[in-house]
Amino acid sequence: IMSALPILSVIVPVYNVARFLPSLLTKLSHQTLKNLEVILVCDGNDEDFEICHQFVKSDNRFSLISNVKKGPGGARNAGLDKASGEFIFFCDADDKVDDDFCEKMIKPFLVDRIISFTTCGTQIVFESRVDEERQIVDDRYFAIPPKGKHFIKQNIFGGLNVGVWNKIYRKDLIQKYAIRFPENLYNEDAYFNWCYWAVSECFYSLPDVKYFYVRRDDSLMGQTFRKNLG
Repeated sequence: IMSALPILSVIVPVYNVARFLPSLLTKLSHQTLKNLEVILVCDGNDEDFEICHQFVKSDNRFSLISNVKKGPGGARNAGLDKASGEFIFFCDADDKVDDDFCEKMIKPFLVDRIISFTTCGTQIVFESRVDEERQIVDDRYFAIPPKGKHFIKQNIFGGLNVGVWNKIYRKDLIQKYAIRFPENLYNEDAYFNWCYWAVSECFYSLPDVKYFYVRRDDSLMGQTFRKNLG
């Protein structure tokens, strides 16, 4: 039975990603977990808006916020303000997810109410030439603990990747501690996660690869790694 409110809010910042967007939004509309909403926060070009409107028109679980213009952090904050789900998933518009990503990532919360967040295995997909050296570093960085529940210890800071897109969070914790993303700043994921982890009790690790992060040549991350900042 579908409840009146979605159990999961998926927040997708959209900015000049028209070549990736239809593929991701199709995947989100076909998720095996049906009881979700997809909030598109579009600051992009006309093509981005056109694609967003098509999905909003064809699936009543999709909605659109436009012209926030405060970077990825501000877009996610705008999505959080509108989210009505019990759980939150921040998905990047140029990435890919498995059809059962949402269902598998939500399940541990429903079994054990003290879990603060879930995380899954991530595969980095290079848009053009595969950088083998970079891939070795990626595989090490995105490695996660064995399957199951893990209590938060100090070593999570620096020991777990800071991407927000391969995790699902509890909205009640975000609201209770007023956790927000910094706006118009790079590396806003790290700030959000460190704040969230500081008030978390434990997390559930699902090592199966369910999220595919596309490393674009022209993305902020791509530029950062080209500067060898690590």
